[in-house]
Amino acid sequence: MEEIRSEQIYEALFDDEALEQLPQRLANAVGGRSTILNWRHSDGGFGALGYCYFTPEFMAAYVETWAALDPWVIAAAQPSMLNRVLLLDEAVPSDAFARSALYNDFVRASGDDTFYAMGVAYSSARGDGILGVNRGRAAGPFEASDLARLQLHAKDIGRVLKLRGEIAAAQRDKEVTSAALDTMAVAIAVVA
Repeated sequence: MEEIRSEQIYEALFDDEALEQLPQRLANAVGGRSTILNWRHSDGGFGALGYCYFTPEFMAAYVETWAALDPWVIAAAQPSMLNRVLLLDEAVPSDAFARSALYNDFVRASGDDTFYAMGVAYSSARGDGILGVNRGRAAGPFEASDLARLQLHAKDIGRVLKLRGEIAAAQRDKEVTSAALDTMAVAIAVVA
């Protein structure tokens, strides 16, 4: 396993290339195959801030349709679980995940075998940053030692994920406001 340094995590705050590399670095550092960095807006909408392993099409479908139904996301985002790094197999037993619509109708239907996860949901005023590190079914579940490696960087990852998410939320609010103004048939002048 590779190590990840705090500087590499914090570089992702303002460097898009570093943000693009962060999911793979996290997966490599904690024994995962894939990593997803999601943002759940305060209105329940989702956006992917970063990911590795999955295709852009897979992630677009996940964010649009499946993220809100993801049993791991639901478990991690419970008020009692927020801001805690979790072995998600303990929160959502494997047999329950195997029966889930996410697994059967999306993961397996896409030809994927993602089956184990650990992660955390970081609460913020404008939404939740959600980190998930995954493994395929054949790789076996994460262990306490994997969780411990993720916990070493949890605060740094949380800060970056929350700030990146808040920036995404502000950008989304700006786009919604601009779109609403563009639909108005009346001219508006803003003066200081």
